[in-house]
Amino acid sequence: MKIKIEPSRLREMIEVGLIGGKLDSAVALLSPNALSFQDLSIGQMGVYAVYAKDFFPKDSFECGDEKVSLTKYLQESLSKGFKGDEQVTLHTDNNHLFVTGARDKFEDLLSTVDIPQFPILMKMTQYGFLPDTEKTKPKITAKFSIDDLSFISAEKYLFNCDGQNLEVRVEFTDTSAHTKTLKPTNVVGMEKMSAAFVGDFFSAMIRCLTGEVWLNLSEDYLIISKKEKTYSITFLLGSSEI
Repeated sequence: MKIKIEPSRLREMIEVGLIGGKLDSAVALLSPNALSFQDLSIGQMGVYAVYAKDFFPKDSFECGDEKVSLTKYLQESLSKGFKGDEQVTLHTDNNHLFVTGARDKFEDLLSTVDIPQFPILMKMTQYGFLPDTEKTKPKITAKFSIDDLSFISAEKYLFNCDGQNLEVRVEFTDTSAHTKTLKPTNVVGMEKMSAAFVGDFFSAMIRCLTGEVWLNLSEDYLIISKKEKTYSITFLLGSSEI
């Protein structure tokens, strides 16, 4: 493996793989044409992200089929070092991962990584990756500004839709709460439904995203996707008790 990339972009990619810091390490699945993260190891939440070869600078992506663990420690090292570097180089050699800049260098022993097969068959749609089954068809598909989905930190977020409007009740540990009406920029479908989600998990996903995103909701899950020409990021979160 040999990849050249801007340090800030590498940090952002690792943040996605770590699901906003909920994981200590993220397994990057490499192929000649892409780098991806596919992880549901937490159980209630997961990430399914793909960065195509064209996402990286021209002639800077040289990979075979392999798995490489990118850790929270590497992310912290990128934040503290590599100042002023336009690009850093990632490469593997002699069972080690190296990240090299103009002055700084990071080295880590490659550990054996064995992640289970992603349990849900996903398909690419115009709204990002979605589960490829009618049983999990979302009741709500709409596009939102990420700012509209950035709620005050709370224990739980309760999404409630009457078929026309989608509201979020933000519930705090002291039993207080407030309700916010969301304002989609594009609506594909909106049916009646209610579902609650753990606030800490939801906030971790939102921290990794910018701009506009697709929100897909059912009583069982929440999926947030950002799809661009050279990459697609999808976070999945299972519902909790209302």
